[in-house]
Amino acid sequence: MRYLLYLLILIGIVYGAISVFGGDDDPGAVDSTLLSANGEAPQPVAAESGGDPAGTRGAGGPAGGQAAPDVVSLEKLVADAEAALVRSKKATTRAKANVELDAARRAFSDAYLRLAIEGKGDALRVRLDELNDLLLDSEEVLPGKTAIYSFKANDRLWTLCNKVFPKQYRVKVEPGFLLWLNGVADARRIREGQIFKVPLEELSLLVSKRRHKLWVLLGGVYLREFPVGLGLNDKTPEGVFEVETKIEKPDWYFDGRRIPYGSSENPLGTRWLGFANTRRAAGYGIHGTDEPDTVGTSVSQGCVRMRNRDVEELFGWIPRGTKVTIRR
Repeated sequence: MRYLLYLLILIGIVYGAISVFGGDDDPGAVDSTLLSANGEAPQPVAAESGGDPAGTRGAGGPAGGQAAPDVVSLEKLVADAEAALVRSKKATTRAKANVELDAARRAFSDAYLRLAIEGKGDALRVRLDELNDLLLDSEEVLPGKTAIYSFKANDRLWTLCNKVFPKQYRVKVEPGFLLWLNGVADARRIREGQIFKVPLEELSLLVSKRRHKLWVLLGGVYLREFPVGLGLNDKTPEGVFEVETKIEKPDWYFDGRRIPYGSSENPLGTRWLGFANTRRAAGYGIHGTDEPDTVGTSVSQGCVRMRNRDVEELFGWIPRGTKVTIRR
């Protein structure tokens, strides 16, 4: 019955994708309304480094004299994803279907992250959310992407995440993310023999200053989206940073003063994720706020500001050393 339900959901995703992206007669055809909120084909966006289209170099695209990727490359990504969805429908096992679904998810993610910078691609995000939910619900291993661990009687979640998994799988996973990934709401209810999927890929964060958005990526693939507030007068720095400190109920140090957590003068909210102290990142980080209406605006001293409930979730997911890319 569970497998039948899985197939019905999968068929819905496949036919939903085909109806939006193009018909069976032309697998490469893409409805342009998918790529743009206003029905127009998206134009390349100049990045801050002098004319490089958004995502070109970061995504391994051509540079230096070669043609920049445009709507054609987006069409190719979507066509590849659609083809993978069709193959998943024809797969003879759930494990094989999941491999194809993961291929579709990665192609959709590449296309979506290019479009999302321009505030487009909502239909792709819907498909991504559906695929993420379907794959997260699966008990099958994705080769090279997830591993399976059986919880033992004397296991402790903190020890698993900070000692066992880094040694066994060469990856550090925060307890909050492991619980979320496996649909466990309360760690106290974990039982001996319970099977956990362990992600073998790293989390990273992407922040768009133009869109006031933060995307959580797993292995470079879209996983979640959060609204953020940013610095007044473009104070938020751009570049690649690294989370170095994680503090609950943080004090704020400003103008030579220590302003304790809970003070009306302390703008940091309930959590602080501080960047490694480099010349460009000194004093910057991601934090909560007691003024949720300021999220989505540019009023901070330069940090990335989130609603408290969002930063608390993020805090439980990402380990120290997580890469944060902030771009225009």
